[in-house]
Amino acid sequence: MCELCEGTGGVNIVHSWGVEYLPCNHPKCDYDRKKDIQESEAIINKIKSEIYSREEATC
Repeated sequence: MCELCEGTGGVNIVHSWGVEYLPCNHPKCDYDRKKDIQESEAIINKIKSEIYSREEATC
């Protein structure tokens, strides 16, 4: 696991006006952004299909 981002892929910096996200650029960072995006999209699609199936069942 990366020492800088601790496996999250980036660092959040809190300012008075909000939060700034900076992607991790540590040379030994092993965070796989593409894999994380694919997993997130799969979860979103699963939730969407559940919502759509409930809508069809109530109609």
